[in-house]
Order: sequence, then structure tokens, then C-alpha cells
Amino acid sequence: MMLLRLITTSCLLTGLLMYSFSANAQSYAETTWKRGWVVKKNRDTLRGEIKYSLKNSSIQIKMDNIIKTYTPSGVISFLFLDPVRRYRRQFFSIPYARRRGSSYKVPSFFELIYSGKPITILSRQQSVVVRSNRIRGGYGWVEQDIFFLMDQKGRIKEVKPTKKSILRALGNRERALKDFIKLNRVNVSTREGLIRTVDYYNSITNSNDK
Repeated sequence: MMLLRLITTSCLLTGLLMYSFSANAQSYAETTWKRGWVVKKNRDTLRGEIKYSLKNSSIQIKMDNIIKTYTPSGVISFLFLDPVRRYRRQFFSIPYARRRGSSYKVPSFFELIYSGKPITILSRQQSVVVRSNRIRGGYGWVEQDIFFLMDQKGRIKEVKPTKKSILRALGNRERALKDFIKLNRVNVSTREGLIRTVDYYNSITNSNDK
């Protein structure tokens, strides 16, 4: 519950921009230093320059030319200013069962996309090779979102960025959500569209609960 309060009270401007192509997104994440800070499990805050590994789920922070490495078990959260996308990005360490059907949870990094009640949107990313005429040679790396919804009890569910998957996950408001998506021409496969849909779901849920 402490973690949920931390997420709920975070004032972040995240997720309203779609990711753009990068010729080497994996290299950017793992080799480019970005200004930010790390909050450790003992509540100490370290400020410096940050790199993070999508593949290894670890972060490095450089302070006065000294580099320290942390895994999700050692920190509460980390935040950095993304110089490419020009907004703040914050990640939390949250217990998560990586295998479907398993109750064994391990600390894992999730990016906070949208904080709401009763539903919050999280993301994990994977680097994939895609084809594009905009990239010399035709291929390049890009960060691909894997979206998750988290309820007030900290339960996390992976959702595909499709209307069918989102409506199933938010099934008790399906009719209202279908009308909202159709009327506003919302593309739920994007960060912005998913945020709009979940924000609307939260607003009508909270209104009906009063």
C-alpha cells in the first residue's frame, strides 16, 4: 500500500507522447547517461546520471565518476529526464509474478505511464528489430511497450494494446467504453489512447461509487 501511495502522489507528465523511431534504441537506453535520481530501499536518494538496461532489468548511477549498479530488489524507484523525448520518466520496483499462473513474485521495474484510481497503467519495454525506410539499411531497434493495468490492491495484469483486450480487462464498463472509444475515435494501441480510455473508465467508476 505504501508503494501505491507513492505512485498515486507522483506528479508526472508521462505517456502523452508516442515513442518515435530510434536507429539504436537499445544502445540509447543502455549507453546514454541521463540526469536523474534513484530512491533506495532505505529511502536514501542518489542524484547523478543514470543508465538502465532493458534486457537485464538493472540501473547504473554515476556520481562524481563513481558508478553504482542496482537491481529492482535494491531500490524503490528511479527517475530521469529523457533528453530525446523531453519528458520525465519514472520507474518503480514492484513485486510481480513473471510466469503466468505462478504466485511467486520478484521485484521488477515498471514504468509509470498513468496514475489513477482504481486503475493505474504501467509499462515494461522490450527492444525489437523493425523494418523502416527511414533507417539506413532498412532495419533498426525500437522500444516496444508491454502494457499492464494495476488495481488498488497492487494486482497487476498484462493487457495487449487492442480494443478487445482492454474491454475484457475493464469488462464492468464495456458498453460505456465502447461508446467512448467510437465517439472519440480513440486508438487504444497507443499510449495516449490507452491513457484516455483508462482515465474515462476511472472517472465513471469513481462517479458511480459516490
